[in-house]
Amino acid sequence: MDSLFSEAEIPKDILDNLIKYGNQVTYKPKDVIILQEQYLEELYFITSGLVKFSMFSIEGGEQTFFYLGKGFFFGEYPYISGGQKSNVTIEAGTKAQLLVFNQSIKSCLYDIEGFKKLLLRNMSLIANMTNDQVINISLDSSEQRIQKTLEAADRYFSILNKNNGYKITLTRKEIADLSGCSVETVNRYIKTILET
Repeated sequence: MDSLFSEAEIPKDILDNLIKYGNQVTYKPKDVIILQEQYLEELYFITSGLVKFSMFSIEGGEQTFFYLGKGFFFGEYPYISGGQKSNVTIEAGTKAQLLVFNQSIKSCLYDIEGFKKLLLRNMSLIANMTNDQVINISLDSSEQRIQKTLEAADRYFSILNKNNGYKITLTRKEIADLSGCSVETVNRYIKTILET
């Protein structure tokens, strides 16, 4: 679960070029950036904040896969292919600032030295995080998943809160979404912890 709240380092020269070509957009917490099944052709880059990736099932339930932080791209596959429907819903987990790149400047981005390698690394990391989350949901007990989610949130948010000077916490619903459990299971687990 270490991968749930990740940030990535970007070389300064690449970052400077990204800022030059991207349109900066700011989202408030819980603002939807992309809806599942929405047609998508832009590339997004997170300059600050957290972005939440989740998927809705046919039955209407939500499963949160992970949160991504500063330095990550998303929308790479649709951007490279020229557009496709999104498999996930992406929303701002905190106030988030993004750079958005449209198709018309794709060749400019590809000309940035190291950009393609960075984008491939990003795609690989996201695929690994998704795989790790699926494995955790498949193999760990609900209590283990909740505990790992709380540990990851505590580790990441303590750093983020210290750096930004404001308090970020997960709700019990968000803990349930991240751990693939019901809110009732999270409540039982938290009650057990408080009693010990």
